[in-house]
Amino acid sequence: MLDCSVCEACGAVAWGDPAAASACAKCGGPTVAVDEADPDGWPASLDVARWYDRGAVDPSGESAYHPADACTFILGSKSPNWLYAGGVGKGRLSGRVRRPDGPVFISAASMRTGGGGTVRRVRPYPAGDTGWALDSGGFMELRDHGAWRQSAAEYAADVTAWAEQTGTLAWAAIQDHMCERVILDRTGGTIAEHQARTVRSFSELQNIAPGVRWLPVLQGWEPADYIDHLRQYRDAGHDLRTMELVGIGSVCRRNTAANYDAIADIVAAIYGAGCRRLHGFGLALAVLPRVADRLGSSDSLAWSYGARRRNADKGARNSIHTAEAYRARVLAIDGVDSL
Repeated sequence: MLDCSVCEACGAVAWGDPAAASACAKCGGPTVAVDEADPDGWPASLDVARWYDRGAVDPSGESAYHPADACTFILGSKSPNWLYAGGVGKGRLSGRVRRPDGPVFISAASMRTGGGGTVRRVRPYPAGDTGWALDSGGFMELRDHGAWRQSAAEYAADVTAWAEQTGTLAWAAIQDHMCERVILDRTGGTIAEHQARTVRSFSELQNIAPGVRWLPVLQGWEPADYIDHLRQYRDAGHDLRTMELVGIGSVCRRNTAANYDAIADIVAAIYGAGCRRLHGFGLALAVLPRVADRLGSSDSLAWSYGARRRNADKGARNSIHTAEAYRARVLAIDGVDSL
C-alpha cells in the first residue's frame, strides 16, 4: 500500500502516514485512509472523480511533486537528418535540410536505417544540433512480430551509441508492452503480463545502461490499471512519483472523439496519484487542451499521417514545412510550449 489519505470534502490527497493527517491540509475537512492502488477499497463516500482531479500534497500543505511550467511539444519525425542544421555525410543523411525549431521525436527503427531501408545496424551519427527523444517503436514491433526481437542488452547498446554520438538525446523510451487489444491479441498476453514485462524492461535497461535517461512507461487500459501499474513499479523498487518524467502508454492509438474523455481520465488519475511530470505519447490536437496542464511533454507524428490520409505526395509526408505548420497549431494551445 502507498500510504495516503483523502479528504472527503475536497478530494485532496496527502501522502505519508494516514494517522498523522486527521484533517485536510487544504480545506481542513475530514480525511480517510485509502489505498490508491485498490479502487474497490475506496469508501463509498469518496467522489472518485475528485480523486482523479486533485493533486497530492504532503502534510505541510506543500506540493510534493511540482508540475511542469508548460507542456513541451516534441515534433515526431522519421528522419534523423532533422537532428542536423544542414544534413551530414552521404546518401540518406546528405543534403541541405532545415531542422525544426524545437526538439524532435525519432523512433529506434528510423535511427537504425537513417530514415529508410530495412538494415538493422547502428549508424555512426555525428554530433547533433537539435535536442531529441527516442521512441522505442514498441507498437509496431509487437504488432508485426508479437514480441521484441532485440534483447535488452542489444537495445541498450544501440541507444547508448546514439546518445554518445549525437550528444543531444534527452531520454529514451523503454521496451514497453502496450495494452491495446490488437497488441494483446498478437502477443497472447494479458494486461497484467504486459505491465510486468514493462516494469522488467525498465529495471533491466537501468541496470545495463545507467548512463542513459530511460523513460519509465505506465501501461493499462482503464484508469485503475495505470494506478495498479504504478504500484507494480513501486514494488520493484521504482517510485515513479519521484521521477523527472513518466510516460503514459496505450493512448496514442485511441485518439478518436469517442475516447477523448477516457484519455483525460487516465492522465488525471496518474497525475492525481502523484506523478507530476508526464509524457503523453502521440496525443491528438483535440485532446491536448484537456490535459496539457498535467503534462511535462507530448509528441506527435500526426502531421505525416495526416498527409498520408490526404494522399499527399511523399514530399509532403516528410516535409519540414508540413511538420512546422502542425507544430504551430500545437503551440497555439494554452499550456503548450517548446524548448
